[in-house]
This record gives sequence, structure tokens and C-alpha cells, in this order.
Amino acid sequence: MGEHGAFIAQALKDTAPVSKIRHLDLSGNRIPVEVSAVLLSVLTGHTQLQTLILDYNRLAGCVSKLMQSPPTLLKHLRLSWTLRYVRDKQEDEDARKDVLSISSAIVNGKLPHIEQIDLSDNELSESDLESLLKSVQDMKFPENPDHVAKLVLKIGWNFAQDELINTWKSKLLPHINIQYK
Repeated sequence: MGEHGAFIAQALKDTAPVSKIRHLDLSGNRIPVEVSAVLLSVLTGHTQLQTLILDYNRLAGCVSKLMQSPPTLLKHLRLSWTLRYVRDKQEDEDARKDVLSISSAIVNGKLPHIEQIDLSDNELSESDLESLLKSVQDMKFPENPDHVAKLVLKIGWNFAQDELINTWKSKLLPHINIQYK
């Protein structure tokens, strides 16, 4: 476990009360998988966290644990370049589980306030992206006319063909915005 990553995880554990953190940006720290697991376990079930930015860290296999009990008010989840470091078969399978866990959290209503999910630059397969898009299609939005819910899904720079993205753009509800390039 890297010295900086261990420090971040311990600092979050020691923060009293950790439940009051609303915006957490740990992007660019290159936090290794072992530290990510500890870090995300601290955030599981977090009650006030609205923005979680973990771009450019190694998270393969850790996101699925967070999605079992995600922060209840989470609006912005940025995981750009976090699964990209996958180079062996086990980590590839872990990354696939992470994408499926995000899909499951969406379908099961565990992310009721989500407004943006950024999974760009992760080298995700077309089948993983299609699974995510299918779950977004089934997402329920509040019917309050004063609050028009909108989900921005950033999936650029993955292994999806333009044809797949264009097909899904036409299938999805008008308040779901796919940003691909």
C-alpha cells in the first residue's frame, strides 16, 4: 500500500464526522487497488457525499463494493481512467463486475439522486457499455415538473462503435444525455 494512499484512507477514517463530507476529489493520486478498497469501504453508506471524483486511480474490483451501499445523496460519480490500468485477466473481470455493479445500483434505485456518471477513458468493452446503457434506460426519474431530472453519462474513449452509441441515443429518454466524444 502506497504511503500517500494509506495516509488518505487513514485521514478519512479519522475525520470526525466523515459523514459530513459533501465533495471529495481524490483524482490523480494513482491510489493503488489495496488502498482504494479501504478508501471506498470508508465511503460505503456515506450519508452526505454528493460528489465523488476518483479519476486516475486504480479501482478495478473496488467500485462494486461501494455500489452495494453507495452514498445516499450521490449526484456526481467520476471514474475516468480508473479501470484503464486493467492488464490481466482477473483485473479485467473485476472491471467488468464494477460496471455491472453500477448498472445494478441504477436499476435497483440505489443512486436516486445521480446526475452524472463519468466512465470515460476506461477501455470498457461494448458489452459492458451496453449493459450500462440498458440499466440507464430502466432508470426511474421523479415526476415532479419543477425538477426535471437529467442524467449525463460520459462514456467516451471506450471500445464502443459509433453505431452502438447512436442506436442507444435514439432509444433513451430525452433527459438522458450520452457524451461519447
